Amino acid sequence: MKKQSGSRRQHGEHSVYYREDRGQWVAIADLGWKNGHRDRREFTSTIGARQALQKRDEFLDRRRDGFTLPKGRPPTVAEYAHHWLHNVVRGTVRERTWQGYRGKTELHIIPYWSGIPLTCDEDGISEDKIGEWHRHLQQLERPLSASTIGQCHRILSMILKTAVIRGRLPRNPASNVTPPTPVREEPMPPDEDEVNQILLACEDRRTGPRWIAGLATGARQGEVLGLLWPHVDIEDLDNASVAIEWELARLPWQHGCADPHACGMKHHRVPCARPCLKAARASGRRHACVTAADPKLCPPDCTAHARTCPERTGGGLVLLRPKSAKSRRTVPVGRAGALALRRQRQQQLEEHVALGPDWRGWQHHCDRRPRKREVVCPDCRMPFRADALVFTQPDGRPVDPRVDWEDWGELLQEAGLDYYRIHDGRHGVATGLLEDGVDIRVVQEMMGHATPDFTRRAYQHVRPALQRAAADAIDRRLTRGAGRPGRPR
Repeated sequence: MKKQSGSRRQHGEHSVYYREDRGQWVAIADLGWKNGHRDRREFTSTIGARQALQKRDEFLDRRRDGFTLPKGRPPTVAEYAHHWLHNVVRGTVRERTWQGYRGKTELHIIPYWSGIPLTCDEDGISEDKIGEWHRHLQQLERPLSASTIGQCHRILSMILKTAVIRGRLPRNPASNVTPPTPVREEPMPPDEDEVNQILLACEDRRTGPRWIAGLATGARQGEVLGLLWPHVDIEDLDNASVAIEWELARLPWQHGCADPHACGMKHHRVPCARPCLKAARASGRRHACVTAADPKLCPPDCTAHARTCPERTGGGLVLLRPKSAKSRRTVPVGRAGALALRRQRQQQLEEHVALGPDWRGWQHHCDRRPRKREVVCPDCRMPFRADALVFTQPDGRPVDPRVDWEDWGELLQEAGLDYYRIHDGRHGVATGLLEDGVDIRVVQEMMGHATPDFTRRAYQHVRPALQRAAADAIDRRLTRGAGRPGRPR
């Protein structure tokens, strides 16, 4: 850049010049000395000096506000999301929570943001681009629901918040964008007559005690399937109780081999060769060619498909602690629930005797020795006793939640009822308690909710019935008062 007369730069004004070997204008910001070396930042543009100076001035403005952009090429949003997933958040949340983060990050965040740098300039991430991402998720071949998009948005916001805290970004653009609002459906639990029909249908079913226990305690599906006999007290039918300490959950498998990519080679989804030999075959199932535009293609370094690994570890059905401290609770059980649990215990003993050596049970398989009062192995997350699980298959193995869901559908069909979710039975318990006038704090403790306020918001549909009961109570007081001597009538 040719100097003009009297254009000598003052101290701290920095410099700008043209590099012919690169065909770029370069604006320099000199930040002084750092670790014995000059800390100089370059800002380039192929258009002109003004654009390079504008980039430099934006950097200096952010630096005056307290943010200094790290040196070197900034990572892409996808690269930082991968770093956040495996090096920041892992180990700080429950395993199931991390698996949920992982699925949404790898499916919906990393592929979309792979080419966007982790910056807040015109090339980087911005509020407008986040809004475009929301619309992209709504226009997929299988569009995501507003609730799932909201979950993905919250994960992206956590990633960017970590980048801000660690000095990679000046601000979090996701905090200024509102994701689509999901339509909240009011729960429709079965009414009292329908519950009676369900109980009648349970009398002749092997799995009947499982559903009676669920309706008697209001526990979640995983909590009922993870119930253990050491935590069940049914000796006194009038004071029976169960302690919700564990829940049955399914975790994804992890590779146990040395080379996960090679292990899953035959399962990688890659584009078909040209011409595709499978498409030309005359017999067998019709083949649909996989193209390079398929969003479900495996990345070049794919390490998925762990469920097919012969040395897979850490997955399948395991026992986990409930998600919060409030979820670990002791729930009183009425006579009907206690009798159902007694029936289940007797039925298990008979199946154990009938199968003999074919009865497998379910217990830990690692080398850890149990400590005093330990019921579940914290390493392999299975019971120390093979017969500790309350609700099992005939051979003593745990009930798969998918099979449990199918059994619930068959039960409703047998009872001649419309379909209800399994969770609707839990809603029915809480609804009945509130409508019978049970204090909301008691209902909160039984349901395992974090706060009474959550219980109020979750069961707002009960409020009209409670308000009508309150109005009737006021009316009774007024009627009694009007009949007292000395009062006007």
